[in-house]
Amino acid sequence: MEPMVTLIIERTDKGKQEYQVPHFEGMTMLVALRYIHDNLDPTLAFRTYHCGRGVCVTCVVRMNGKKLRACSAPLESQQTYEVTPANDKNIRDLCCEV
Repeated sequence: MEPMVTLIIERTDKGKQEYQVPHFEGMTMLVALRYIHDNLDPTLAFRTYHCGRGVCVTCVVRMNGKKLRACSAPLESQQTYEVTPANDKNIRDLCCEV
C-alpha cells in the first residue's frame, strides 16, 4: 500500500474537505496542496508562488493551528493535518491578504 497523508482543508464555500495525498520523503505542505490542485480538486485556492527559500511568507497557512510556511513545512507519512487560512483576512480558501 502506498504511503499517504491526509489533509483536512477549510474551504470558504464548502466547509472542511478531506483529501488523501500520496506521500514521499521530504514532502512539504505546499507540494501536497499543489498535488490536490493538479490531481484532485482544481478549485482549491492557495498561494502557490513562493521565493523557494522560506523567506517571503506568501504561502503561510495554519497547520494544526500553528502558522507555518507551506513551502518549508514537512509532512509525515500516515499523518492527518488540518489546514486553515493563516489569518482573518481570508480572500478564498487558503488565500489571505498578505
